[in-house]
Formats: sequence, structure tokens, C-alpha cells
Amino acid sequence: MPVKVSQEYIEAARRHGDENPDDEARVHEAYITGLRLSDEAAQSIVDRGAPAVAHHLYNDKNAAEQIRSLPTQGQNAAIARLHSKLTGKKNANEDTDKYLAERTAGSKGGR
Repeated sequence: MPVKVSQEYIEAARRHGDENPDDEARVHEAYITGLRLSDEAAQSIVDRGAPAVAHHLYNDKNAAEQIRSLPTQGQNAAIARLHSKLTGKKNANEDTDKYLAERTAGSKGGR
């Protein structure tokens, strides 16, 4: 049976994190590591300040599995797209990613 976390536990965890930021960081590291992404993709989530991405992947096992199946650079690009989708902000590399995807698809079809 899954653990059910109470509101009281959450409040205690927040207080503990406020008083012990290194402990809170370890909890987040464990959470992100549990997604089993490449180290670079996991770090990308942290660098983007995107806990919503980690939460989304934790809850959407299919999306997490799809991203895990990609090579490292593909994982990083997928994390960027997902972050953009979740926040509504345009990924700085979105136009380049689209161009490269179209170019790759075009070169496969032309052979």
C-alpha cells in the first residue's frame, strides 16, 4: 500500500527544510534521481528550476519512459520542451529544435 502523506507531515517537512536546507536538497536529489534520467537530464531539471517537470514525469510514467529511451541530448531537449509546455514559456532553442527535426526528417525521406 502506498504511503499517504498528511498535511501535518508536509508542514513539518517544510519547517525542517527551512531549518536544514542541505537535508531538503538531498530529498530533491533523491526524488529526481528516482526518475532514472541521464545525469545531464536530471541536472537540466535542476538548472531550469523546474520541480514541476520532475513532478510531471513522476506522475506520467509513460512520458518518463519515453524520455529515458532517448540519448542524453534527446533527453535534454525533451526536458526543455516539457518545461516550456508546462510553464507556457517558449524554449530558447525551440526554433532550432524544430528546424533540426524537420531537416532530419527531410533527409531520411529523400534517400
